[in-house]
Amino acid sequence: MEPYPPEVVLINPQSSDGWLEQAAMDGARVRLVQSIQQVDHKQRFSVWHPFTVGGRPIYVHSKLTIVDDEILRIGSANLNNRSMGLDSECDVFIDCARPGNGHCGDAIRRLRISLLAEHCGISPEQVAELVERHGTMAAMIAAAPQDGKRLGAFVPHELSEAEQALADNEVLDPERPEEMLSFYRKGLFRSRFLRRPGKYKDAR
Repeated sequence: MEPYPPEVVLINPQSSDGWLEQAAMDGARVRLVQSIQQVDHKQRFSVWHPFTVGGRPIYVHSKLTIVDDEILRIGSANLNNRSMGLDSECDVFIDCARPGNGHCGDAIRRLRISLLAEHCGISPEQVAELVERHGTMAAMIAAAPQDGKRLGAFVPHELSEAEQALADNEVLDPERPEEMLSFYRKGLFRSRFLRRPGKYKDAR
């Protein structure tokens, strides 16, 4: 076990966009987060959702990663199987360890602080002050004011039978195109789990 594991803060939308994406991804996210939490003995991993001043969820679609204020990655790739196996993606990154990039660390740090400030509805100076006071980004987020724009902690919900089946079988999130065809041939796309709620309610 690593004595001093890195802190990992993940900002996600509260739910995926559209019923099909919710069926494909939300249950899988619960499984992934629960798996990480089981081995996160130092409580260094946290997931948060952004909200407006009025408490409405903000859908975050951007994909950005900052590692140790030394690596910045921006692109279209997602943390799912389909993104790497079926979709076309484009990512770019800056690594301060590479020749000519040594001067980028301060800019990457400022970007991380500004993003936290934006999501928490406070100034970059307040972010830096709260991190200094509380020691971690997660503690800073929890200590930030809750009466404006804010980040709320992700609480995994209990999966329904349908969500469990989709998460276990990866029906809507295969790693390779041939797996998608395999699911179709097996008739899994005709499963009651994939029917849109209410779609057939008034059918005669």
